[in-house]
Amino acid sequence: MNAQVLWLDAEADFLGAHVRFLEKHGYSVERCTTLATALDRLAGCPWEIVLLDEQTLGKEGASTLHRVRGACPARVSLLLVTRADEERAAASERGREVDGFVGKPVNPTQLLAACRAAILAKADRTDPATASYVRARQEIRSGLLASPSPANWEKIHFQISKWDVSLDASPAPALHDTHMRHRRELGRAFLHYVQDHYPAWVGRQGGNPDLHTRTVRRKLLPVLQRRAPAALLMLSGLRFDQWIVLRERIESMFKVENSAAWALLPTEADFCRAALFAGELPREVSLDQPQLWARLEAARAAHAAGRREGGAEAVACLRELLRIQLRKLGTGVEDPRFLYADDADSCRALAPALAAHADAPLVALVVEFLDLLRFPEGTIPSPDSAPGEAEARAAALEAFRAGGVEDALRVLAAQGRTVI
Repeated sequence: MNAQVLWLDAEADFLGAHVRFLEKHGYSVERCTTLATALDRLAGCPWEIVLLDEQTLGKEGASTLHRVRGACPARVSLLLVTRADEERAAASERGREVDGFVGKPVNPTQLLAACRAAILAKADRTDPATASYVRARQEIRSGLLASPSPANWEKIHFQISKWDVSLDASPAPALHDTHMRHRRELGRAFLHYVQDHYPAWVGRQGGNPDLHTRTVRRKLLPVLQRRAPAALLMLSGLRFDQWIVLRERIESMFKVENSAAWALLPTEADFCRAALFAGELPREVSLDQPQLWARLEAARAAHAAGRREGGAEAVACLRELLRIQLRKLGTGVEDPRFLYADDADSCRALAPALAAHADAPLVALVVEFLDLLRFPEGTIPSPDSAPGEAEARAAALEAFRAGGVEDALRVLAAQGRTVI
């Protein structure tokens, strides 16, 4: 039986194309143009979804919305069609009365995804994965997003990435559609959050969030102060959902703890790496170390032009930035060993190279992990393609296992190093 939809819109006569799109995907849609008509039809309530255009609420929007909500049985999903930004709408008084939002102007594909998500959320959730996902989604919406903070956004990112991996085993297309839509909504909300707060973060001494200019100071320095051997490992291009897939193999060698550091903007590789290894904003590096910064800029240009010596010079500059930062922190480490791998051969050479640095208190490794990934033809991952994302995770695992990174970590474990 088709899902029943009641759509209240003063201009419902102009919704024919959207209605036909929904009907093509198995929904039965009835339109009405007045609130009184809608309330009358809700009395019998064969509907599973009510789409309510915000323009029909009138001047007493909140109280009118409350009346509509009261007329809908609990099993009915009430979706508000609104021009408001979804993040702000969800936090408003109206957000507490509805089960979801559809943005205006209405995009048919997004409308279909919203209806599928509503049906999924109200369904008899006998599937454990579906029930668990709906609970997690509600926790994010009513808990973590209700008071957004850097720490809460880190929790959201970790949760969503774990669901990316978990849903690989789920055959339910509606659950995949709901997750991808939820991820896109969170992405938009996150961009708004960063846009509003980033200027206040840059240059602040301490506080939240943990910008990666502080990674060496906060994570690596305590290890070096204990006189314990350490390694600073950068797997460039590795995403957290891919890390989850790798973690099981790493846990056979290390006790693993997750924490987050926030990248600078723009998230361009050399810009962010300079900040990580220098422990300062790139602007400060250019002022404090103008000659070194000029070398780094020249090396970056050479590397971009395809000259391999540019990459080697950039690595030498990053090593020097790290050495300067370690000196400022009073670590006593004057000669950090620095290894770089940008292809399969140099990555497989990491393990024997590390064996030669067994007595060094600190080894830093930069691995261009994204360059190691290889995908079967026709399966290049895209942001909106669940099968492509699964392929990317499988490729990351294979690159880790066969590309030499796992062997390098095994050597680091045998040397008793703490790896950041």
